[in-house]
Amino acid sequence: DAVEQVVRGLDEAERIIGRRPVGMWPGEGSVSQLVTPIWAGQGVTWIATGEHVLGETLGIGSFARDANGTVEEAEILYQPYTAEHSRNPRLPMFFRDVELADRIGFEYSGSSGGAAADDFMVRLANIKEQLEAQGVEGPKVVTIVVDGENAWEHYDNDGKDFLDALYTELTTTDWVRTVTPSQLVEAFGDSFEPLPDVFPASWFQPNFATWIGETEEARAWDYLSMARRDLDEAEQAGIDTTDAFESLLFAEGSDWFWWYGSDQESGDDGYFDAAYRELIGQMYDALERDRPGYVRVPIIPTSVIDPDQTPDGLVSPSITDPNDPAWDEAGVVSGTNEIRWAFDTKNLYIRIADMGDAVTDVYLGVPSTSQTRGLTIGVPKEPDQQVVGFEASHVVRFSNGGAFGPVPPSPVNGEDVATEVLFEGAPIQPSAVVDGYGMVAIPLGSLGAIGVGDRISARVFVDEASGAGPTPRDGRIAVVVPDVSNTKVVFSVEDPRGDDHGPGSYTYPTDPVFTPGAYDLTGFTVGISSDEIVFDFTVASPITNPWDSPVGLSVQTFDVYVDIDPGSGTGARGMIDGRNAALVSGNGWERALTVEGWESALFTATSENDMDETQPTMKILVFGDKGRVVVRMARELFPDGDPSTWGYAVGVMSQEGFPSAGVRRIRDVEPSAQQWRIGGGD
Repeated sequence: DAVEQVVRGLDEAERIIGRRPVGMWPGEGSVSQLVTPIWAGQGVTWIATGEHVLGETLGIGSFARDANGTVEEAEILYQPYTAEHSRNPRLPMFFRDVELADRIGFEYSGSSGGAAADDFMVRLANIKEQLEAQGVEGPKVVTIVVDGENAWEHYDNDGKDFLDALYTELTTTDWVRTVTPSQLVEAFGDSFEPLPDVFPASWFQPNFATWIGETEEARAWDYLSMARRDLDEAEQAGIDTTDAFESLLFAEGSDWFWWYGSDQESGDDGYFDAAYRELIGQMYDALERDRPGYVRVPIIPTSVIDPDQTPDGLVSPSITDPNDPAWDEAGVVSGTNEIRWAFDTKNLYIRIADMGDAVTDVYLGVPSTSQTRGLTIGVPKEPDQQVVGFEASHVVRFSNGGAFGPVPPSPVNGEDVATEVLFEGAPIQPSAVVDGYGMVAIPLGSLGAIGVGDRISARVFVDEASGAGPTPRDGRIAVVVPDVSNTKVVFSVEDPRGDDHGPGSYTYPTDPVFTPGAYDLTGFTVGISSDEIVFDFTVASPITNPWDSPVGLSVQTFDVYVDIDPGSGTGARGMIDGRNAALVSGNGWERALTVEGWESALFTATSENDMDETQPTMKILVFGDKGRVVVRMARELFPDGDPSTWGYAVGVMSQEGFPSAGVRRIRDVEPSAQQWRIGGGD
């Protein structure tokens, strides 16, 4: 299929532009030694990718840059190279300068066209000086590759002022010459340096982690594998697979897999999931086969519904009295059948309103469980079953006055579901149906390995055979396993309300997801619980999750800087990249953590200005309606000493999945607030 993708790509480009391309930028600059012969074998005479690939191929890792952003190993990065093959022509490779390309793509839009062009030329001159200082001779090439669809809409005059100024500088400067890769190959191809095996990587990171590794990504590859197998079987049976193959080729595009997992976020990943599965469905349509049930099952779970209320600590409500006051302290999601839930140290309690005597199934999705099902079991025939909205690992059934389960549901495999077999021998849990309320106590041990902070997905189908639909109707509940241990508080501080304006001038972005008080930190505590250290943050408004973070935290980023010897001046003063702040003179931090929805991290100070970043396990519990976030980490990750004597500096910032270069995932501050930008800056 990879060969077919390359051939069709060249064919389509030739149809559009009238000539066959001789060079390619592979999808996301993704390359490896095993695939470079494919391009060479189809008449491609050069490809381009990112500098990370070259660094890993040559065994030097990433390229170091000085304070001006100039590559120190200039003689390596700006040398033309070729990939070598035993049976196909050698393939020239160009490695883009990520600093220059990202400045065009993401930074220069904030400057005037002339100023941006001047900065670009200064950086080119710095590269030239570095090469001369190293005594480099022969042709050297600085490769610029820009993601064309993203940059120009953010520039004044759609970038025309910048491009006019830049091209004027490039054509009037005598020490630089612009050439196409093909021109360089023709003039100097014999002098290109042969590479060892090309390292498998993409342009922006030295691996393929954006497309593989996470549960959603693995499931998407499983779907593609099953579809390809069925297409092979159809072809072997003599069926015309022309149209079906084309649908499958579209489904093989890298963009679908880009949005799976937690490492990329579009704001509506479910849209891409639905489109990907539709392409697989169209393959089956073209084969005149029924679409398998798995095609209907979303790979990305349906959105989490913000609860009306989260449980207030550990609660043990009665399962025979729906009016027990303890149910008032439970979590609540309203809907056709209001659902309440609570935990104590032994059970998960669930109460379902207006259930009556109807057969009712409670679907639960416990993280890291292998056997799961994405369709309901309330009716036997797969085409008639409804989409659960997540991969359910357990189901509990109310029937004939009792609650049975939890049991693992059978996988979606095209076979009828026999519930009498599924629940045969299933445990009967303490439960009751009183005044139309169904109540059950589910032993935590029956749900497998769960831990503090785990988010168990839940959805209820009352009388599925009637077609009534689920509760919640438009999403799922995320039931967060609470902290069942006692925490000893060693540090606590309250912060006044209404001071969420930075140095005094900052204003919130204008989009309504940024609710008043979202960045107003009102409380912070540090505690010790057994072998863990616990950080507890409170803000002045409910915490929402508009971008469906896997931990429930989309809008805020919390930083904590830990100074184990306040006033001694040891450790680092400068804060994490992009904060543009430092501790006052005489103080320094030894550990810092940043807490957010996708890429939380721990930093260790290595000098006054340097730090190392790691991503250890953090248990993050979000109590949205209470504006509270609790973070638990291993105590051993922090230095020895008494945390009650340490100093703490805390900041709350606006989380940003697409930050400016050099900024560690927080939102920019502009002079005036914009939809996605904080206002009040210089």
